[in-house]
Amino acid sequence: WMKFGGELPAMIRDAPELMPGLQLYTRAFRELSTCRQIGMGIGPIPWTAVNDWINQNDLTQDQAETLRHHIQAMDQAYLEWVNKSSK
Repeated sequence: WMKFGGELPAMIRDAPELMPGLQLYTRAFRELSTCRQIGMGIGPIPWTAVNDWINQNDLTQDQAETLRHHIQAMDQAYLEWVNKSSK
C-alpha cells in the first residue's frame, strides 16, 4: 500500500501486539478457520477439526485443553462479529 502512496488499512495499522506465547493460538485459529462450513451463513469451526489440528501438532493434554478453550472463545467472538457486520 505504502509503495503505491496509500496508507495501511486500519486493521493492519492498529493491530494489537500479541503477548509472547499467543502465536500458537492465532496460528491455529487462522488455519482452523479454513475448516468452516459455509452455506446460508458462516459456521463455527468443527470440533473434529480442532482435535485433528491438536493431533497433527503433537500438543500435550494441557496444551490441548488450553487451545480448545481459546479457539472456542475466539470463534464465538468472530462469529458474533461476522453476524453483527452482516446486518
